[in-house]
Amino acid sequence: MTEVVRRALRRFRRKHDVPGVVVCTFTAAGPDVAVADGVTSAETQHAMTPDTVFRIYSVAKFVTATMIVSLAADGVLDLDAPIDGSLGGLRRRTGTGSDGTTLRHLLSHRSGLLPDAVLHDGLSRDPGGLAASVRHDYARTPVLARAGEFYGFSNLGVSLAGLVAQEVTGLPFAEIVRQRVFDPLGMVHSTHDPAVAMTFPLAQHHLPGEAGLRVDHGAKAGAKHEPSSLCYATALDLARLGAHHLRARAELAQMHLPHADPRLDVDLRYGLGCSLSPPVQGIRQIGHEGFFGGMWAKLVVDPAAGRGVVWLDNRGEELREERYRLLRELFDGLGRTDAAGGALGLAVETEAVHGEYVRTGAPPLTVTGRSELELTADRDRAVLVPHQRAVWRSADRHGPGAPPWGPHAGTDRIVLGATAWRDGSVPVVHLNGLPYVRREWGKRLRTRASAVG
Repeated sequence: MTEVVRRALRRFRRKHDVPGVVVCTFTAAGPDVAVADGVTSAETQHAMTPDTVFRIYSVAKFVTATMIVSLAADGVLDLDAPIDGSLGGLRRRTGTGSDGTTLRHLLSHRSGLLPDAVLHDGLSRDPGGLAASVRHDYARTPVLARAGEFYGFSNLGVSLAGLVAQEVTGLPFAEIVRQRVFDPLGMVHSTHDPAVAMTFPLAQHHLPGEAGLRVDHGAKAGAKHEPSSLCYATALDLARLGAHHLRARAELAQMHLPHADPRLDVDLRYGLGCSLSPPVQGIRQIGHEGFFGGMWAKLVVDPAAGRGVVWLDNRGEELREERYRLLRELFDGLGRTDAAGGALGLAVETEAVHGEYVRTGAPPLTVTGRSELELTADRDRAVLVPHQRAVWRSADRHGPGAPPWGPHAGTDRIVLGATAWRDGSVPVVHLNGLPYVRREWGKRLRTRASAVG
């Protein structure tokens, strides 16, 4: 098996110009087959190994949720208590407190916050920077709706959840994770500290340039991102984390339940800090992927089969579909996203979706059309055909791309999903998982408690 995987990884690297890649399978007993090929850096040419450390970006959310849900299982945290009780003086842009936001809302991206960009300029690396930055950003981030209403992927929301754990335990966030996750599981190369990560063999980000791939030497660290995207680990360490999820299914059961619907054409859901694949015979694979400018990570746990896999490499999201295909081929369906199904909810008439929708920081989205929907944003246009109840998608397949037109992870179509009130009106649509609010509904959504389909 090892040589089969190695040969496949080498072909993948050479075909797609990937400097290095590591794959590690696991069972409930721990890491199984670990294979590395290539180099950590095109400059140094140091060999990639299963102990090479990677920045895992949004897989950090899986780590954070594991810690928080384990604390909740021990009675230290309450997933359903309003966070205002733990964070005094918290205010969001509406001028109110959290309006009943809970850890469950934050970890499932249903806190009502709009999706936010991951920025790295001028960030503090002091552990105290988490509290200062999160409170600052929370008071300024646009609010989509009341907590619990709609899905909206939010890095800030997960960082806020990490701050709650820090305040309740009285320990720095990174120290809680070390005590609750890294040390017990033997994740000896995992850290939230870039300075510690640099003491290990470290994979470098690679970006395409005119003369070929180049190493990106830009700093990408700040304490505010520790819970959501600032974490370093090896494939072996992430395999140990995945194995723990296979063993501790009762303790971590809340993580693995569907909590949020990104309104796609496939039946992807979001749990607490983890994505959930379409179910096969009622069982969903769980995990997360993370990426940013020249680095990509994915963790997949299959409870039904009692196994999983970790993939790490030092290229960007543009190769996502190629990775998916190779994972499925090598590991008998791990990482699948092609099962039938998708967003449901109340039936929506095409005309009810017509109108102009807005999302802070993005061009307005205009929706028109009859049997087909015509979407227009900043002179770009897409035509979507009906797929199923309240979901439209492109007839053509598309590769990964920039928001808002780039398909969501798990599908290769441009997808619009509508959410309706019980009266048939549509206040929010999700374009490739990104929420847009009907322009005239903005203020009403932030104050109204709704019943949605």
